Amino acid sequence: MDKELQKNMLLAIALSIVIMLIWQHFFAPKQPEQVQQQEQAAENIYHERPEPAAPTASTTGFETATTQVPPVELAKALDVAVSTPHVTATFTTLGARLTSLVLPEYQSKRGGHVELVPQDADMGWPLALGFNDTGFGTSTDSFVYEHKLYEPSGADLSDLTRELPACLSNAAPETPENEIRQRLDSCLPKLEATDDLRTAVIAHAAGKFAAAGSATNLAEMISKSTVLVFSRQLNPELKLYKAFVFDSGNYSFDMYVAFRNTGSQPLDLGRGRASYSINWVPGLESSETSAKGDQLVGVYLVEKDFGQKAIRKLKEAMVFPDKLTWIGLKRSYFFVAFAPTGGLVDASIKPLVQKGDRVSITFDMRPIKLEPGGIAADNIRILAGPMLKEVLESLGSEFDRILNFGFFDIFGKFLLAALILFDKYVQSYGLAIILLTLVVRLGLFPLNQKSYKSMKQMQSLQPMMNDLREKYKKNPQEMNKKMMELYRTHKVNPMGGCLPIAFQMPILIALFQALRYAVELRGASFLWISDLSEPDRLFTLTAPFRLSINLLPLLVIAAMVIQQRMTPMPSGAQNESQKLMMQLMPIIFGLMFYSMPSGLTVYFLVSTVLGLAQQYFVQKSA
Repeated sequence: MDKELQKNMLLAIALSIVIMLIWQHFFAPKQPEQVQQQEQAAENIYHERPEPAAPTASTTGFETATTQVPPVELAKALDVAVSTPHVTATFTTLGARLTSLVLPEYQSKRGGHVELVPQDADMGWPLALGFNDTGFGTSTDSFVYEHKLYEPSGADLSDLTRELPACLSNAAPETPENEIRQRLDSCLPKLEATDDLRTAVIAHAAGKFAAAGSATNLAEMISKSTVLVFSRQLNPELKLYKAFVFDSGNYSFDMYVAFRNTGSQPLDLGRGRASYSINWVPGLESSETSAKGDQLVGVYLVEKDFGQKAIRKLKEAMVFPDKLTWIGLKRSYFFVAFAPTGGLVDASIKPLVQKGDRVSITFDMRPIKLEPGGIAADNIRILAGPMLKEVLESLGSEFDRILNFGFFDIFGKFLLAALILFDKYVQSYGLAIILLTLVVRLGLFPLNQKSYKSMKQMQSLQPMMNDLREKYKKNPQEMNKKMMELYRTHKVNPMGGCLPIAFQMPILIALFQALRYAVELRGASFLWISDLSEPDRLFTLTAPFRLSINLLPLLVIAAMVIQQRMTPMPSGAQNESQKLMMQLMPIIFGLMFYSMPSGLTVYFLVSTVLGLAQQYFVQKSA
């Protein structure tokens, strides 16, 4: 392989990286290469459901927000907020729906704290219910619910939980949930003042009893929870409860939908495939400066099969079976997910607009039969927070698979773990990135050293190679033969400069992915950089330019220009186009990094400078 071919290969590798990064930054959702592979691998997990004929119907056939709200009911609606150290949830009593879900520990780039619920009332609010056949309509969104909020260790909550151990003294972890509910319903004190709380505690205790390990642990856990209960007597025979139980220690809370037969006759809710639906609309709000680089992706786990789908590519509803473990939405740094724990018929993700980020997630729940006085309840665990490894792992159920760095995921997670470890010692993610770059360069030192030496050897052969080109310019086959003899004589491997670079590509790409999507860098400052997850923005020009001056990409251009001057350009008229492309490469990289996170640019700049130093010493020692 002669000098031109070597340059061509190096150019092809560099251009491939540029094209991949530009495509990922401007067009693809997070982890695009893995999205495509997992979509193909998981085709048997779901099937696409065509658009329904009626434009107002959901994917389940339940209407969820089509009923006109009477002015009297609207006037009575109130907002109710529940705050924990990790989340602040705000509900409206109109439909008992969620109107805001804020992460108080994180700042939004658009002002205030990170808001996960899109503030688009015309599209509907999350956690609405839709009904199939109940005799009172298809939606409860127009109802104003009664509500009560019970704080941790409050008197009412303590009185009920105190009785739990005695009520469940003979229950085993494998006791069915419906039997647990029946025991508690017949055992717990029946006080009209705490009817709603009693129902919520029964539903929550039945769902968590097996995991708690004992009734005593269960009682202690519930007593420390915040419980918000909405209730509505739908008709003389049926009362509906929507309860939300918050544990202050994590990024999740439980939603329970419970029904009680208050009549004298058996009730059959949903005479078809499902009785009601739970709906999350209209997606997941972006908290970044530009939503273009913060695209929305649907994620799901069916048994052990994980998959994800870019919402902008979703044309029809995706329907998942009852074996669904969890389903959710994610952006670059934050996520919301739902884990139904029983009663699910199927779940679906449906686009609300074409090529947009408005989407609904619908859970179709089982038909319900109730004897007089009987109670039935379904539970969905709702999880929302940052895509931090320790947070996702603490939630269990393989939620850590939501955090994914693409095809080289293992490398990416290893490098991110190293970055976090370094930060613990240097107390600065900027310094941690530099330290990580040093470690990576040290690990790649032998490969880079071999590459630079090979390039130096090839450079020393240039005069003889040019003579052979001139001598055999009319006989390419003979020229190639003589070139190979020249390589053997001088013991030069023409691929020596290319292969080491190719071998390190997986590590470099994984590092790029890890730094680009690391929540840890979000809001972290370094030197003049206010946020390592954003461009460095040294200063901004005033009107009429409105242009941010980013210093790091300019330094990248300067470093690459110096690097080019240390690397001889191909000569000859036939190489003019290649020479021009090599000269344009610093500008291409500078433009590419101009809108990328500064943490990634810091890595690339430091790596380039270290490469310059290594190349300089190789050339001096030759």
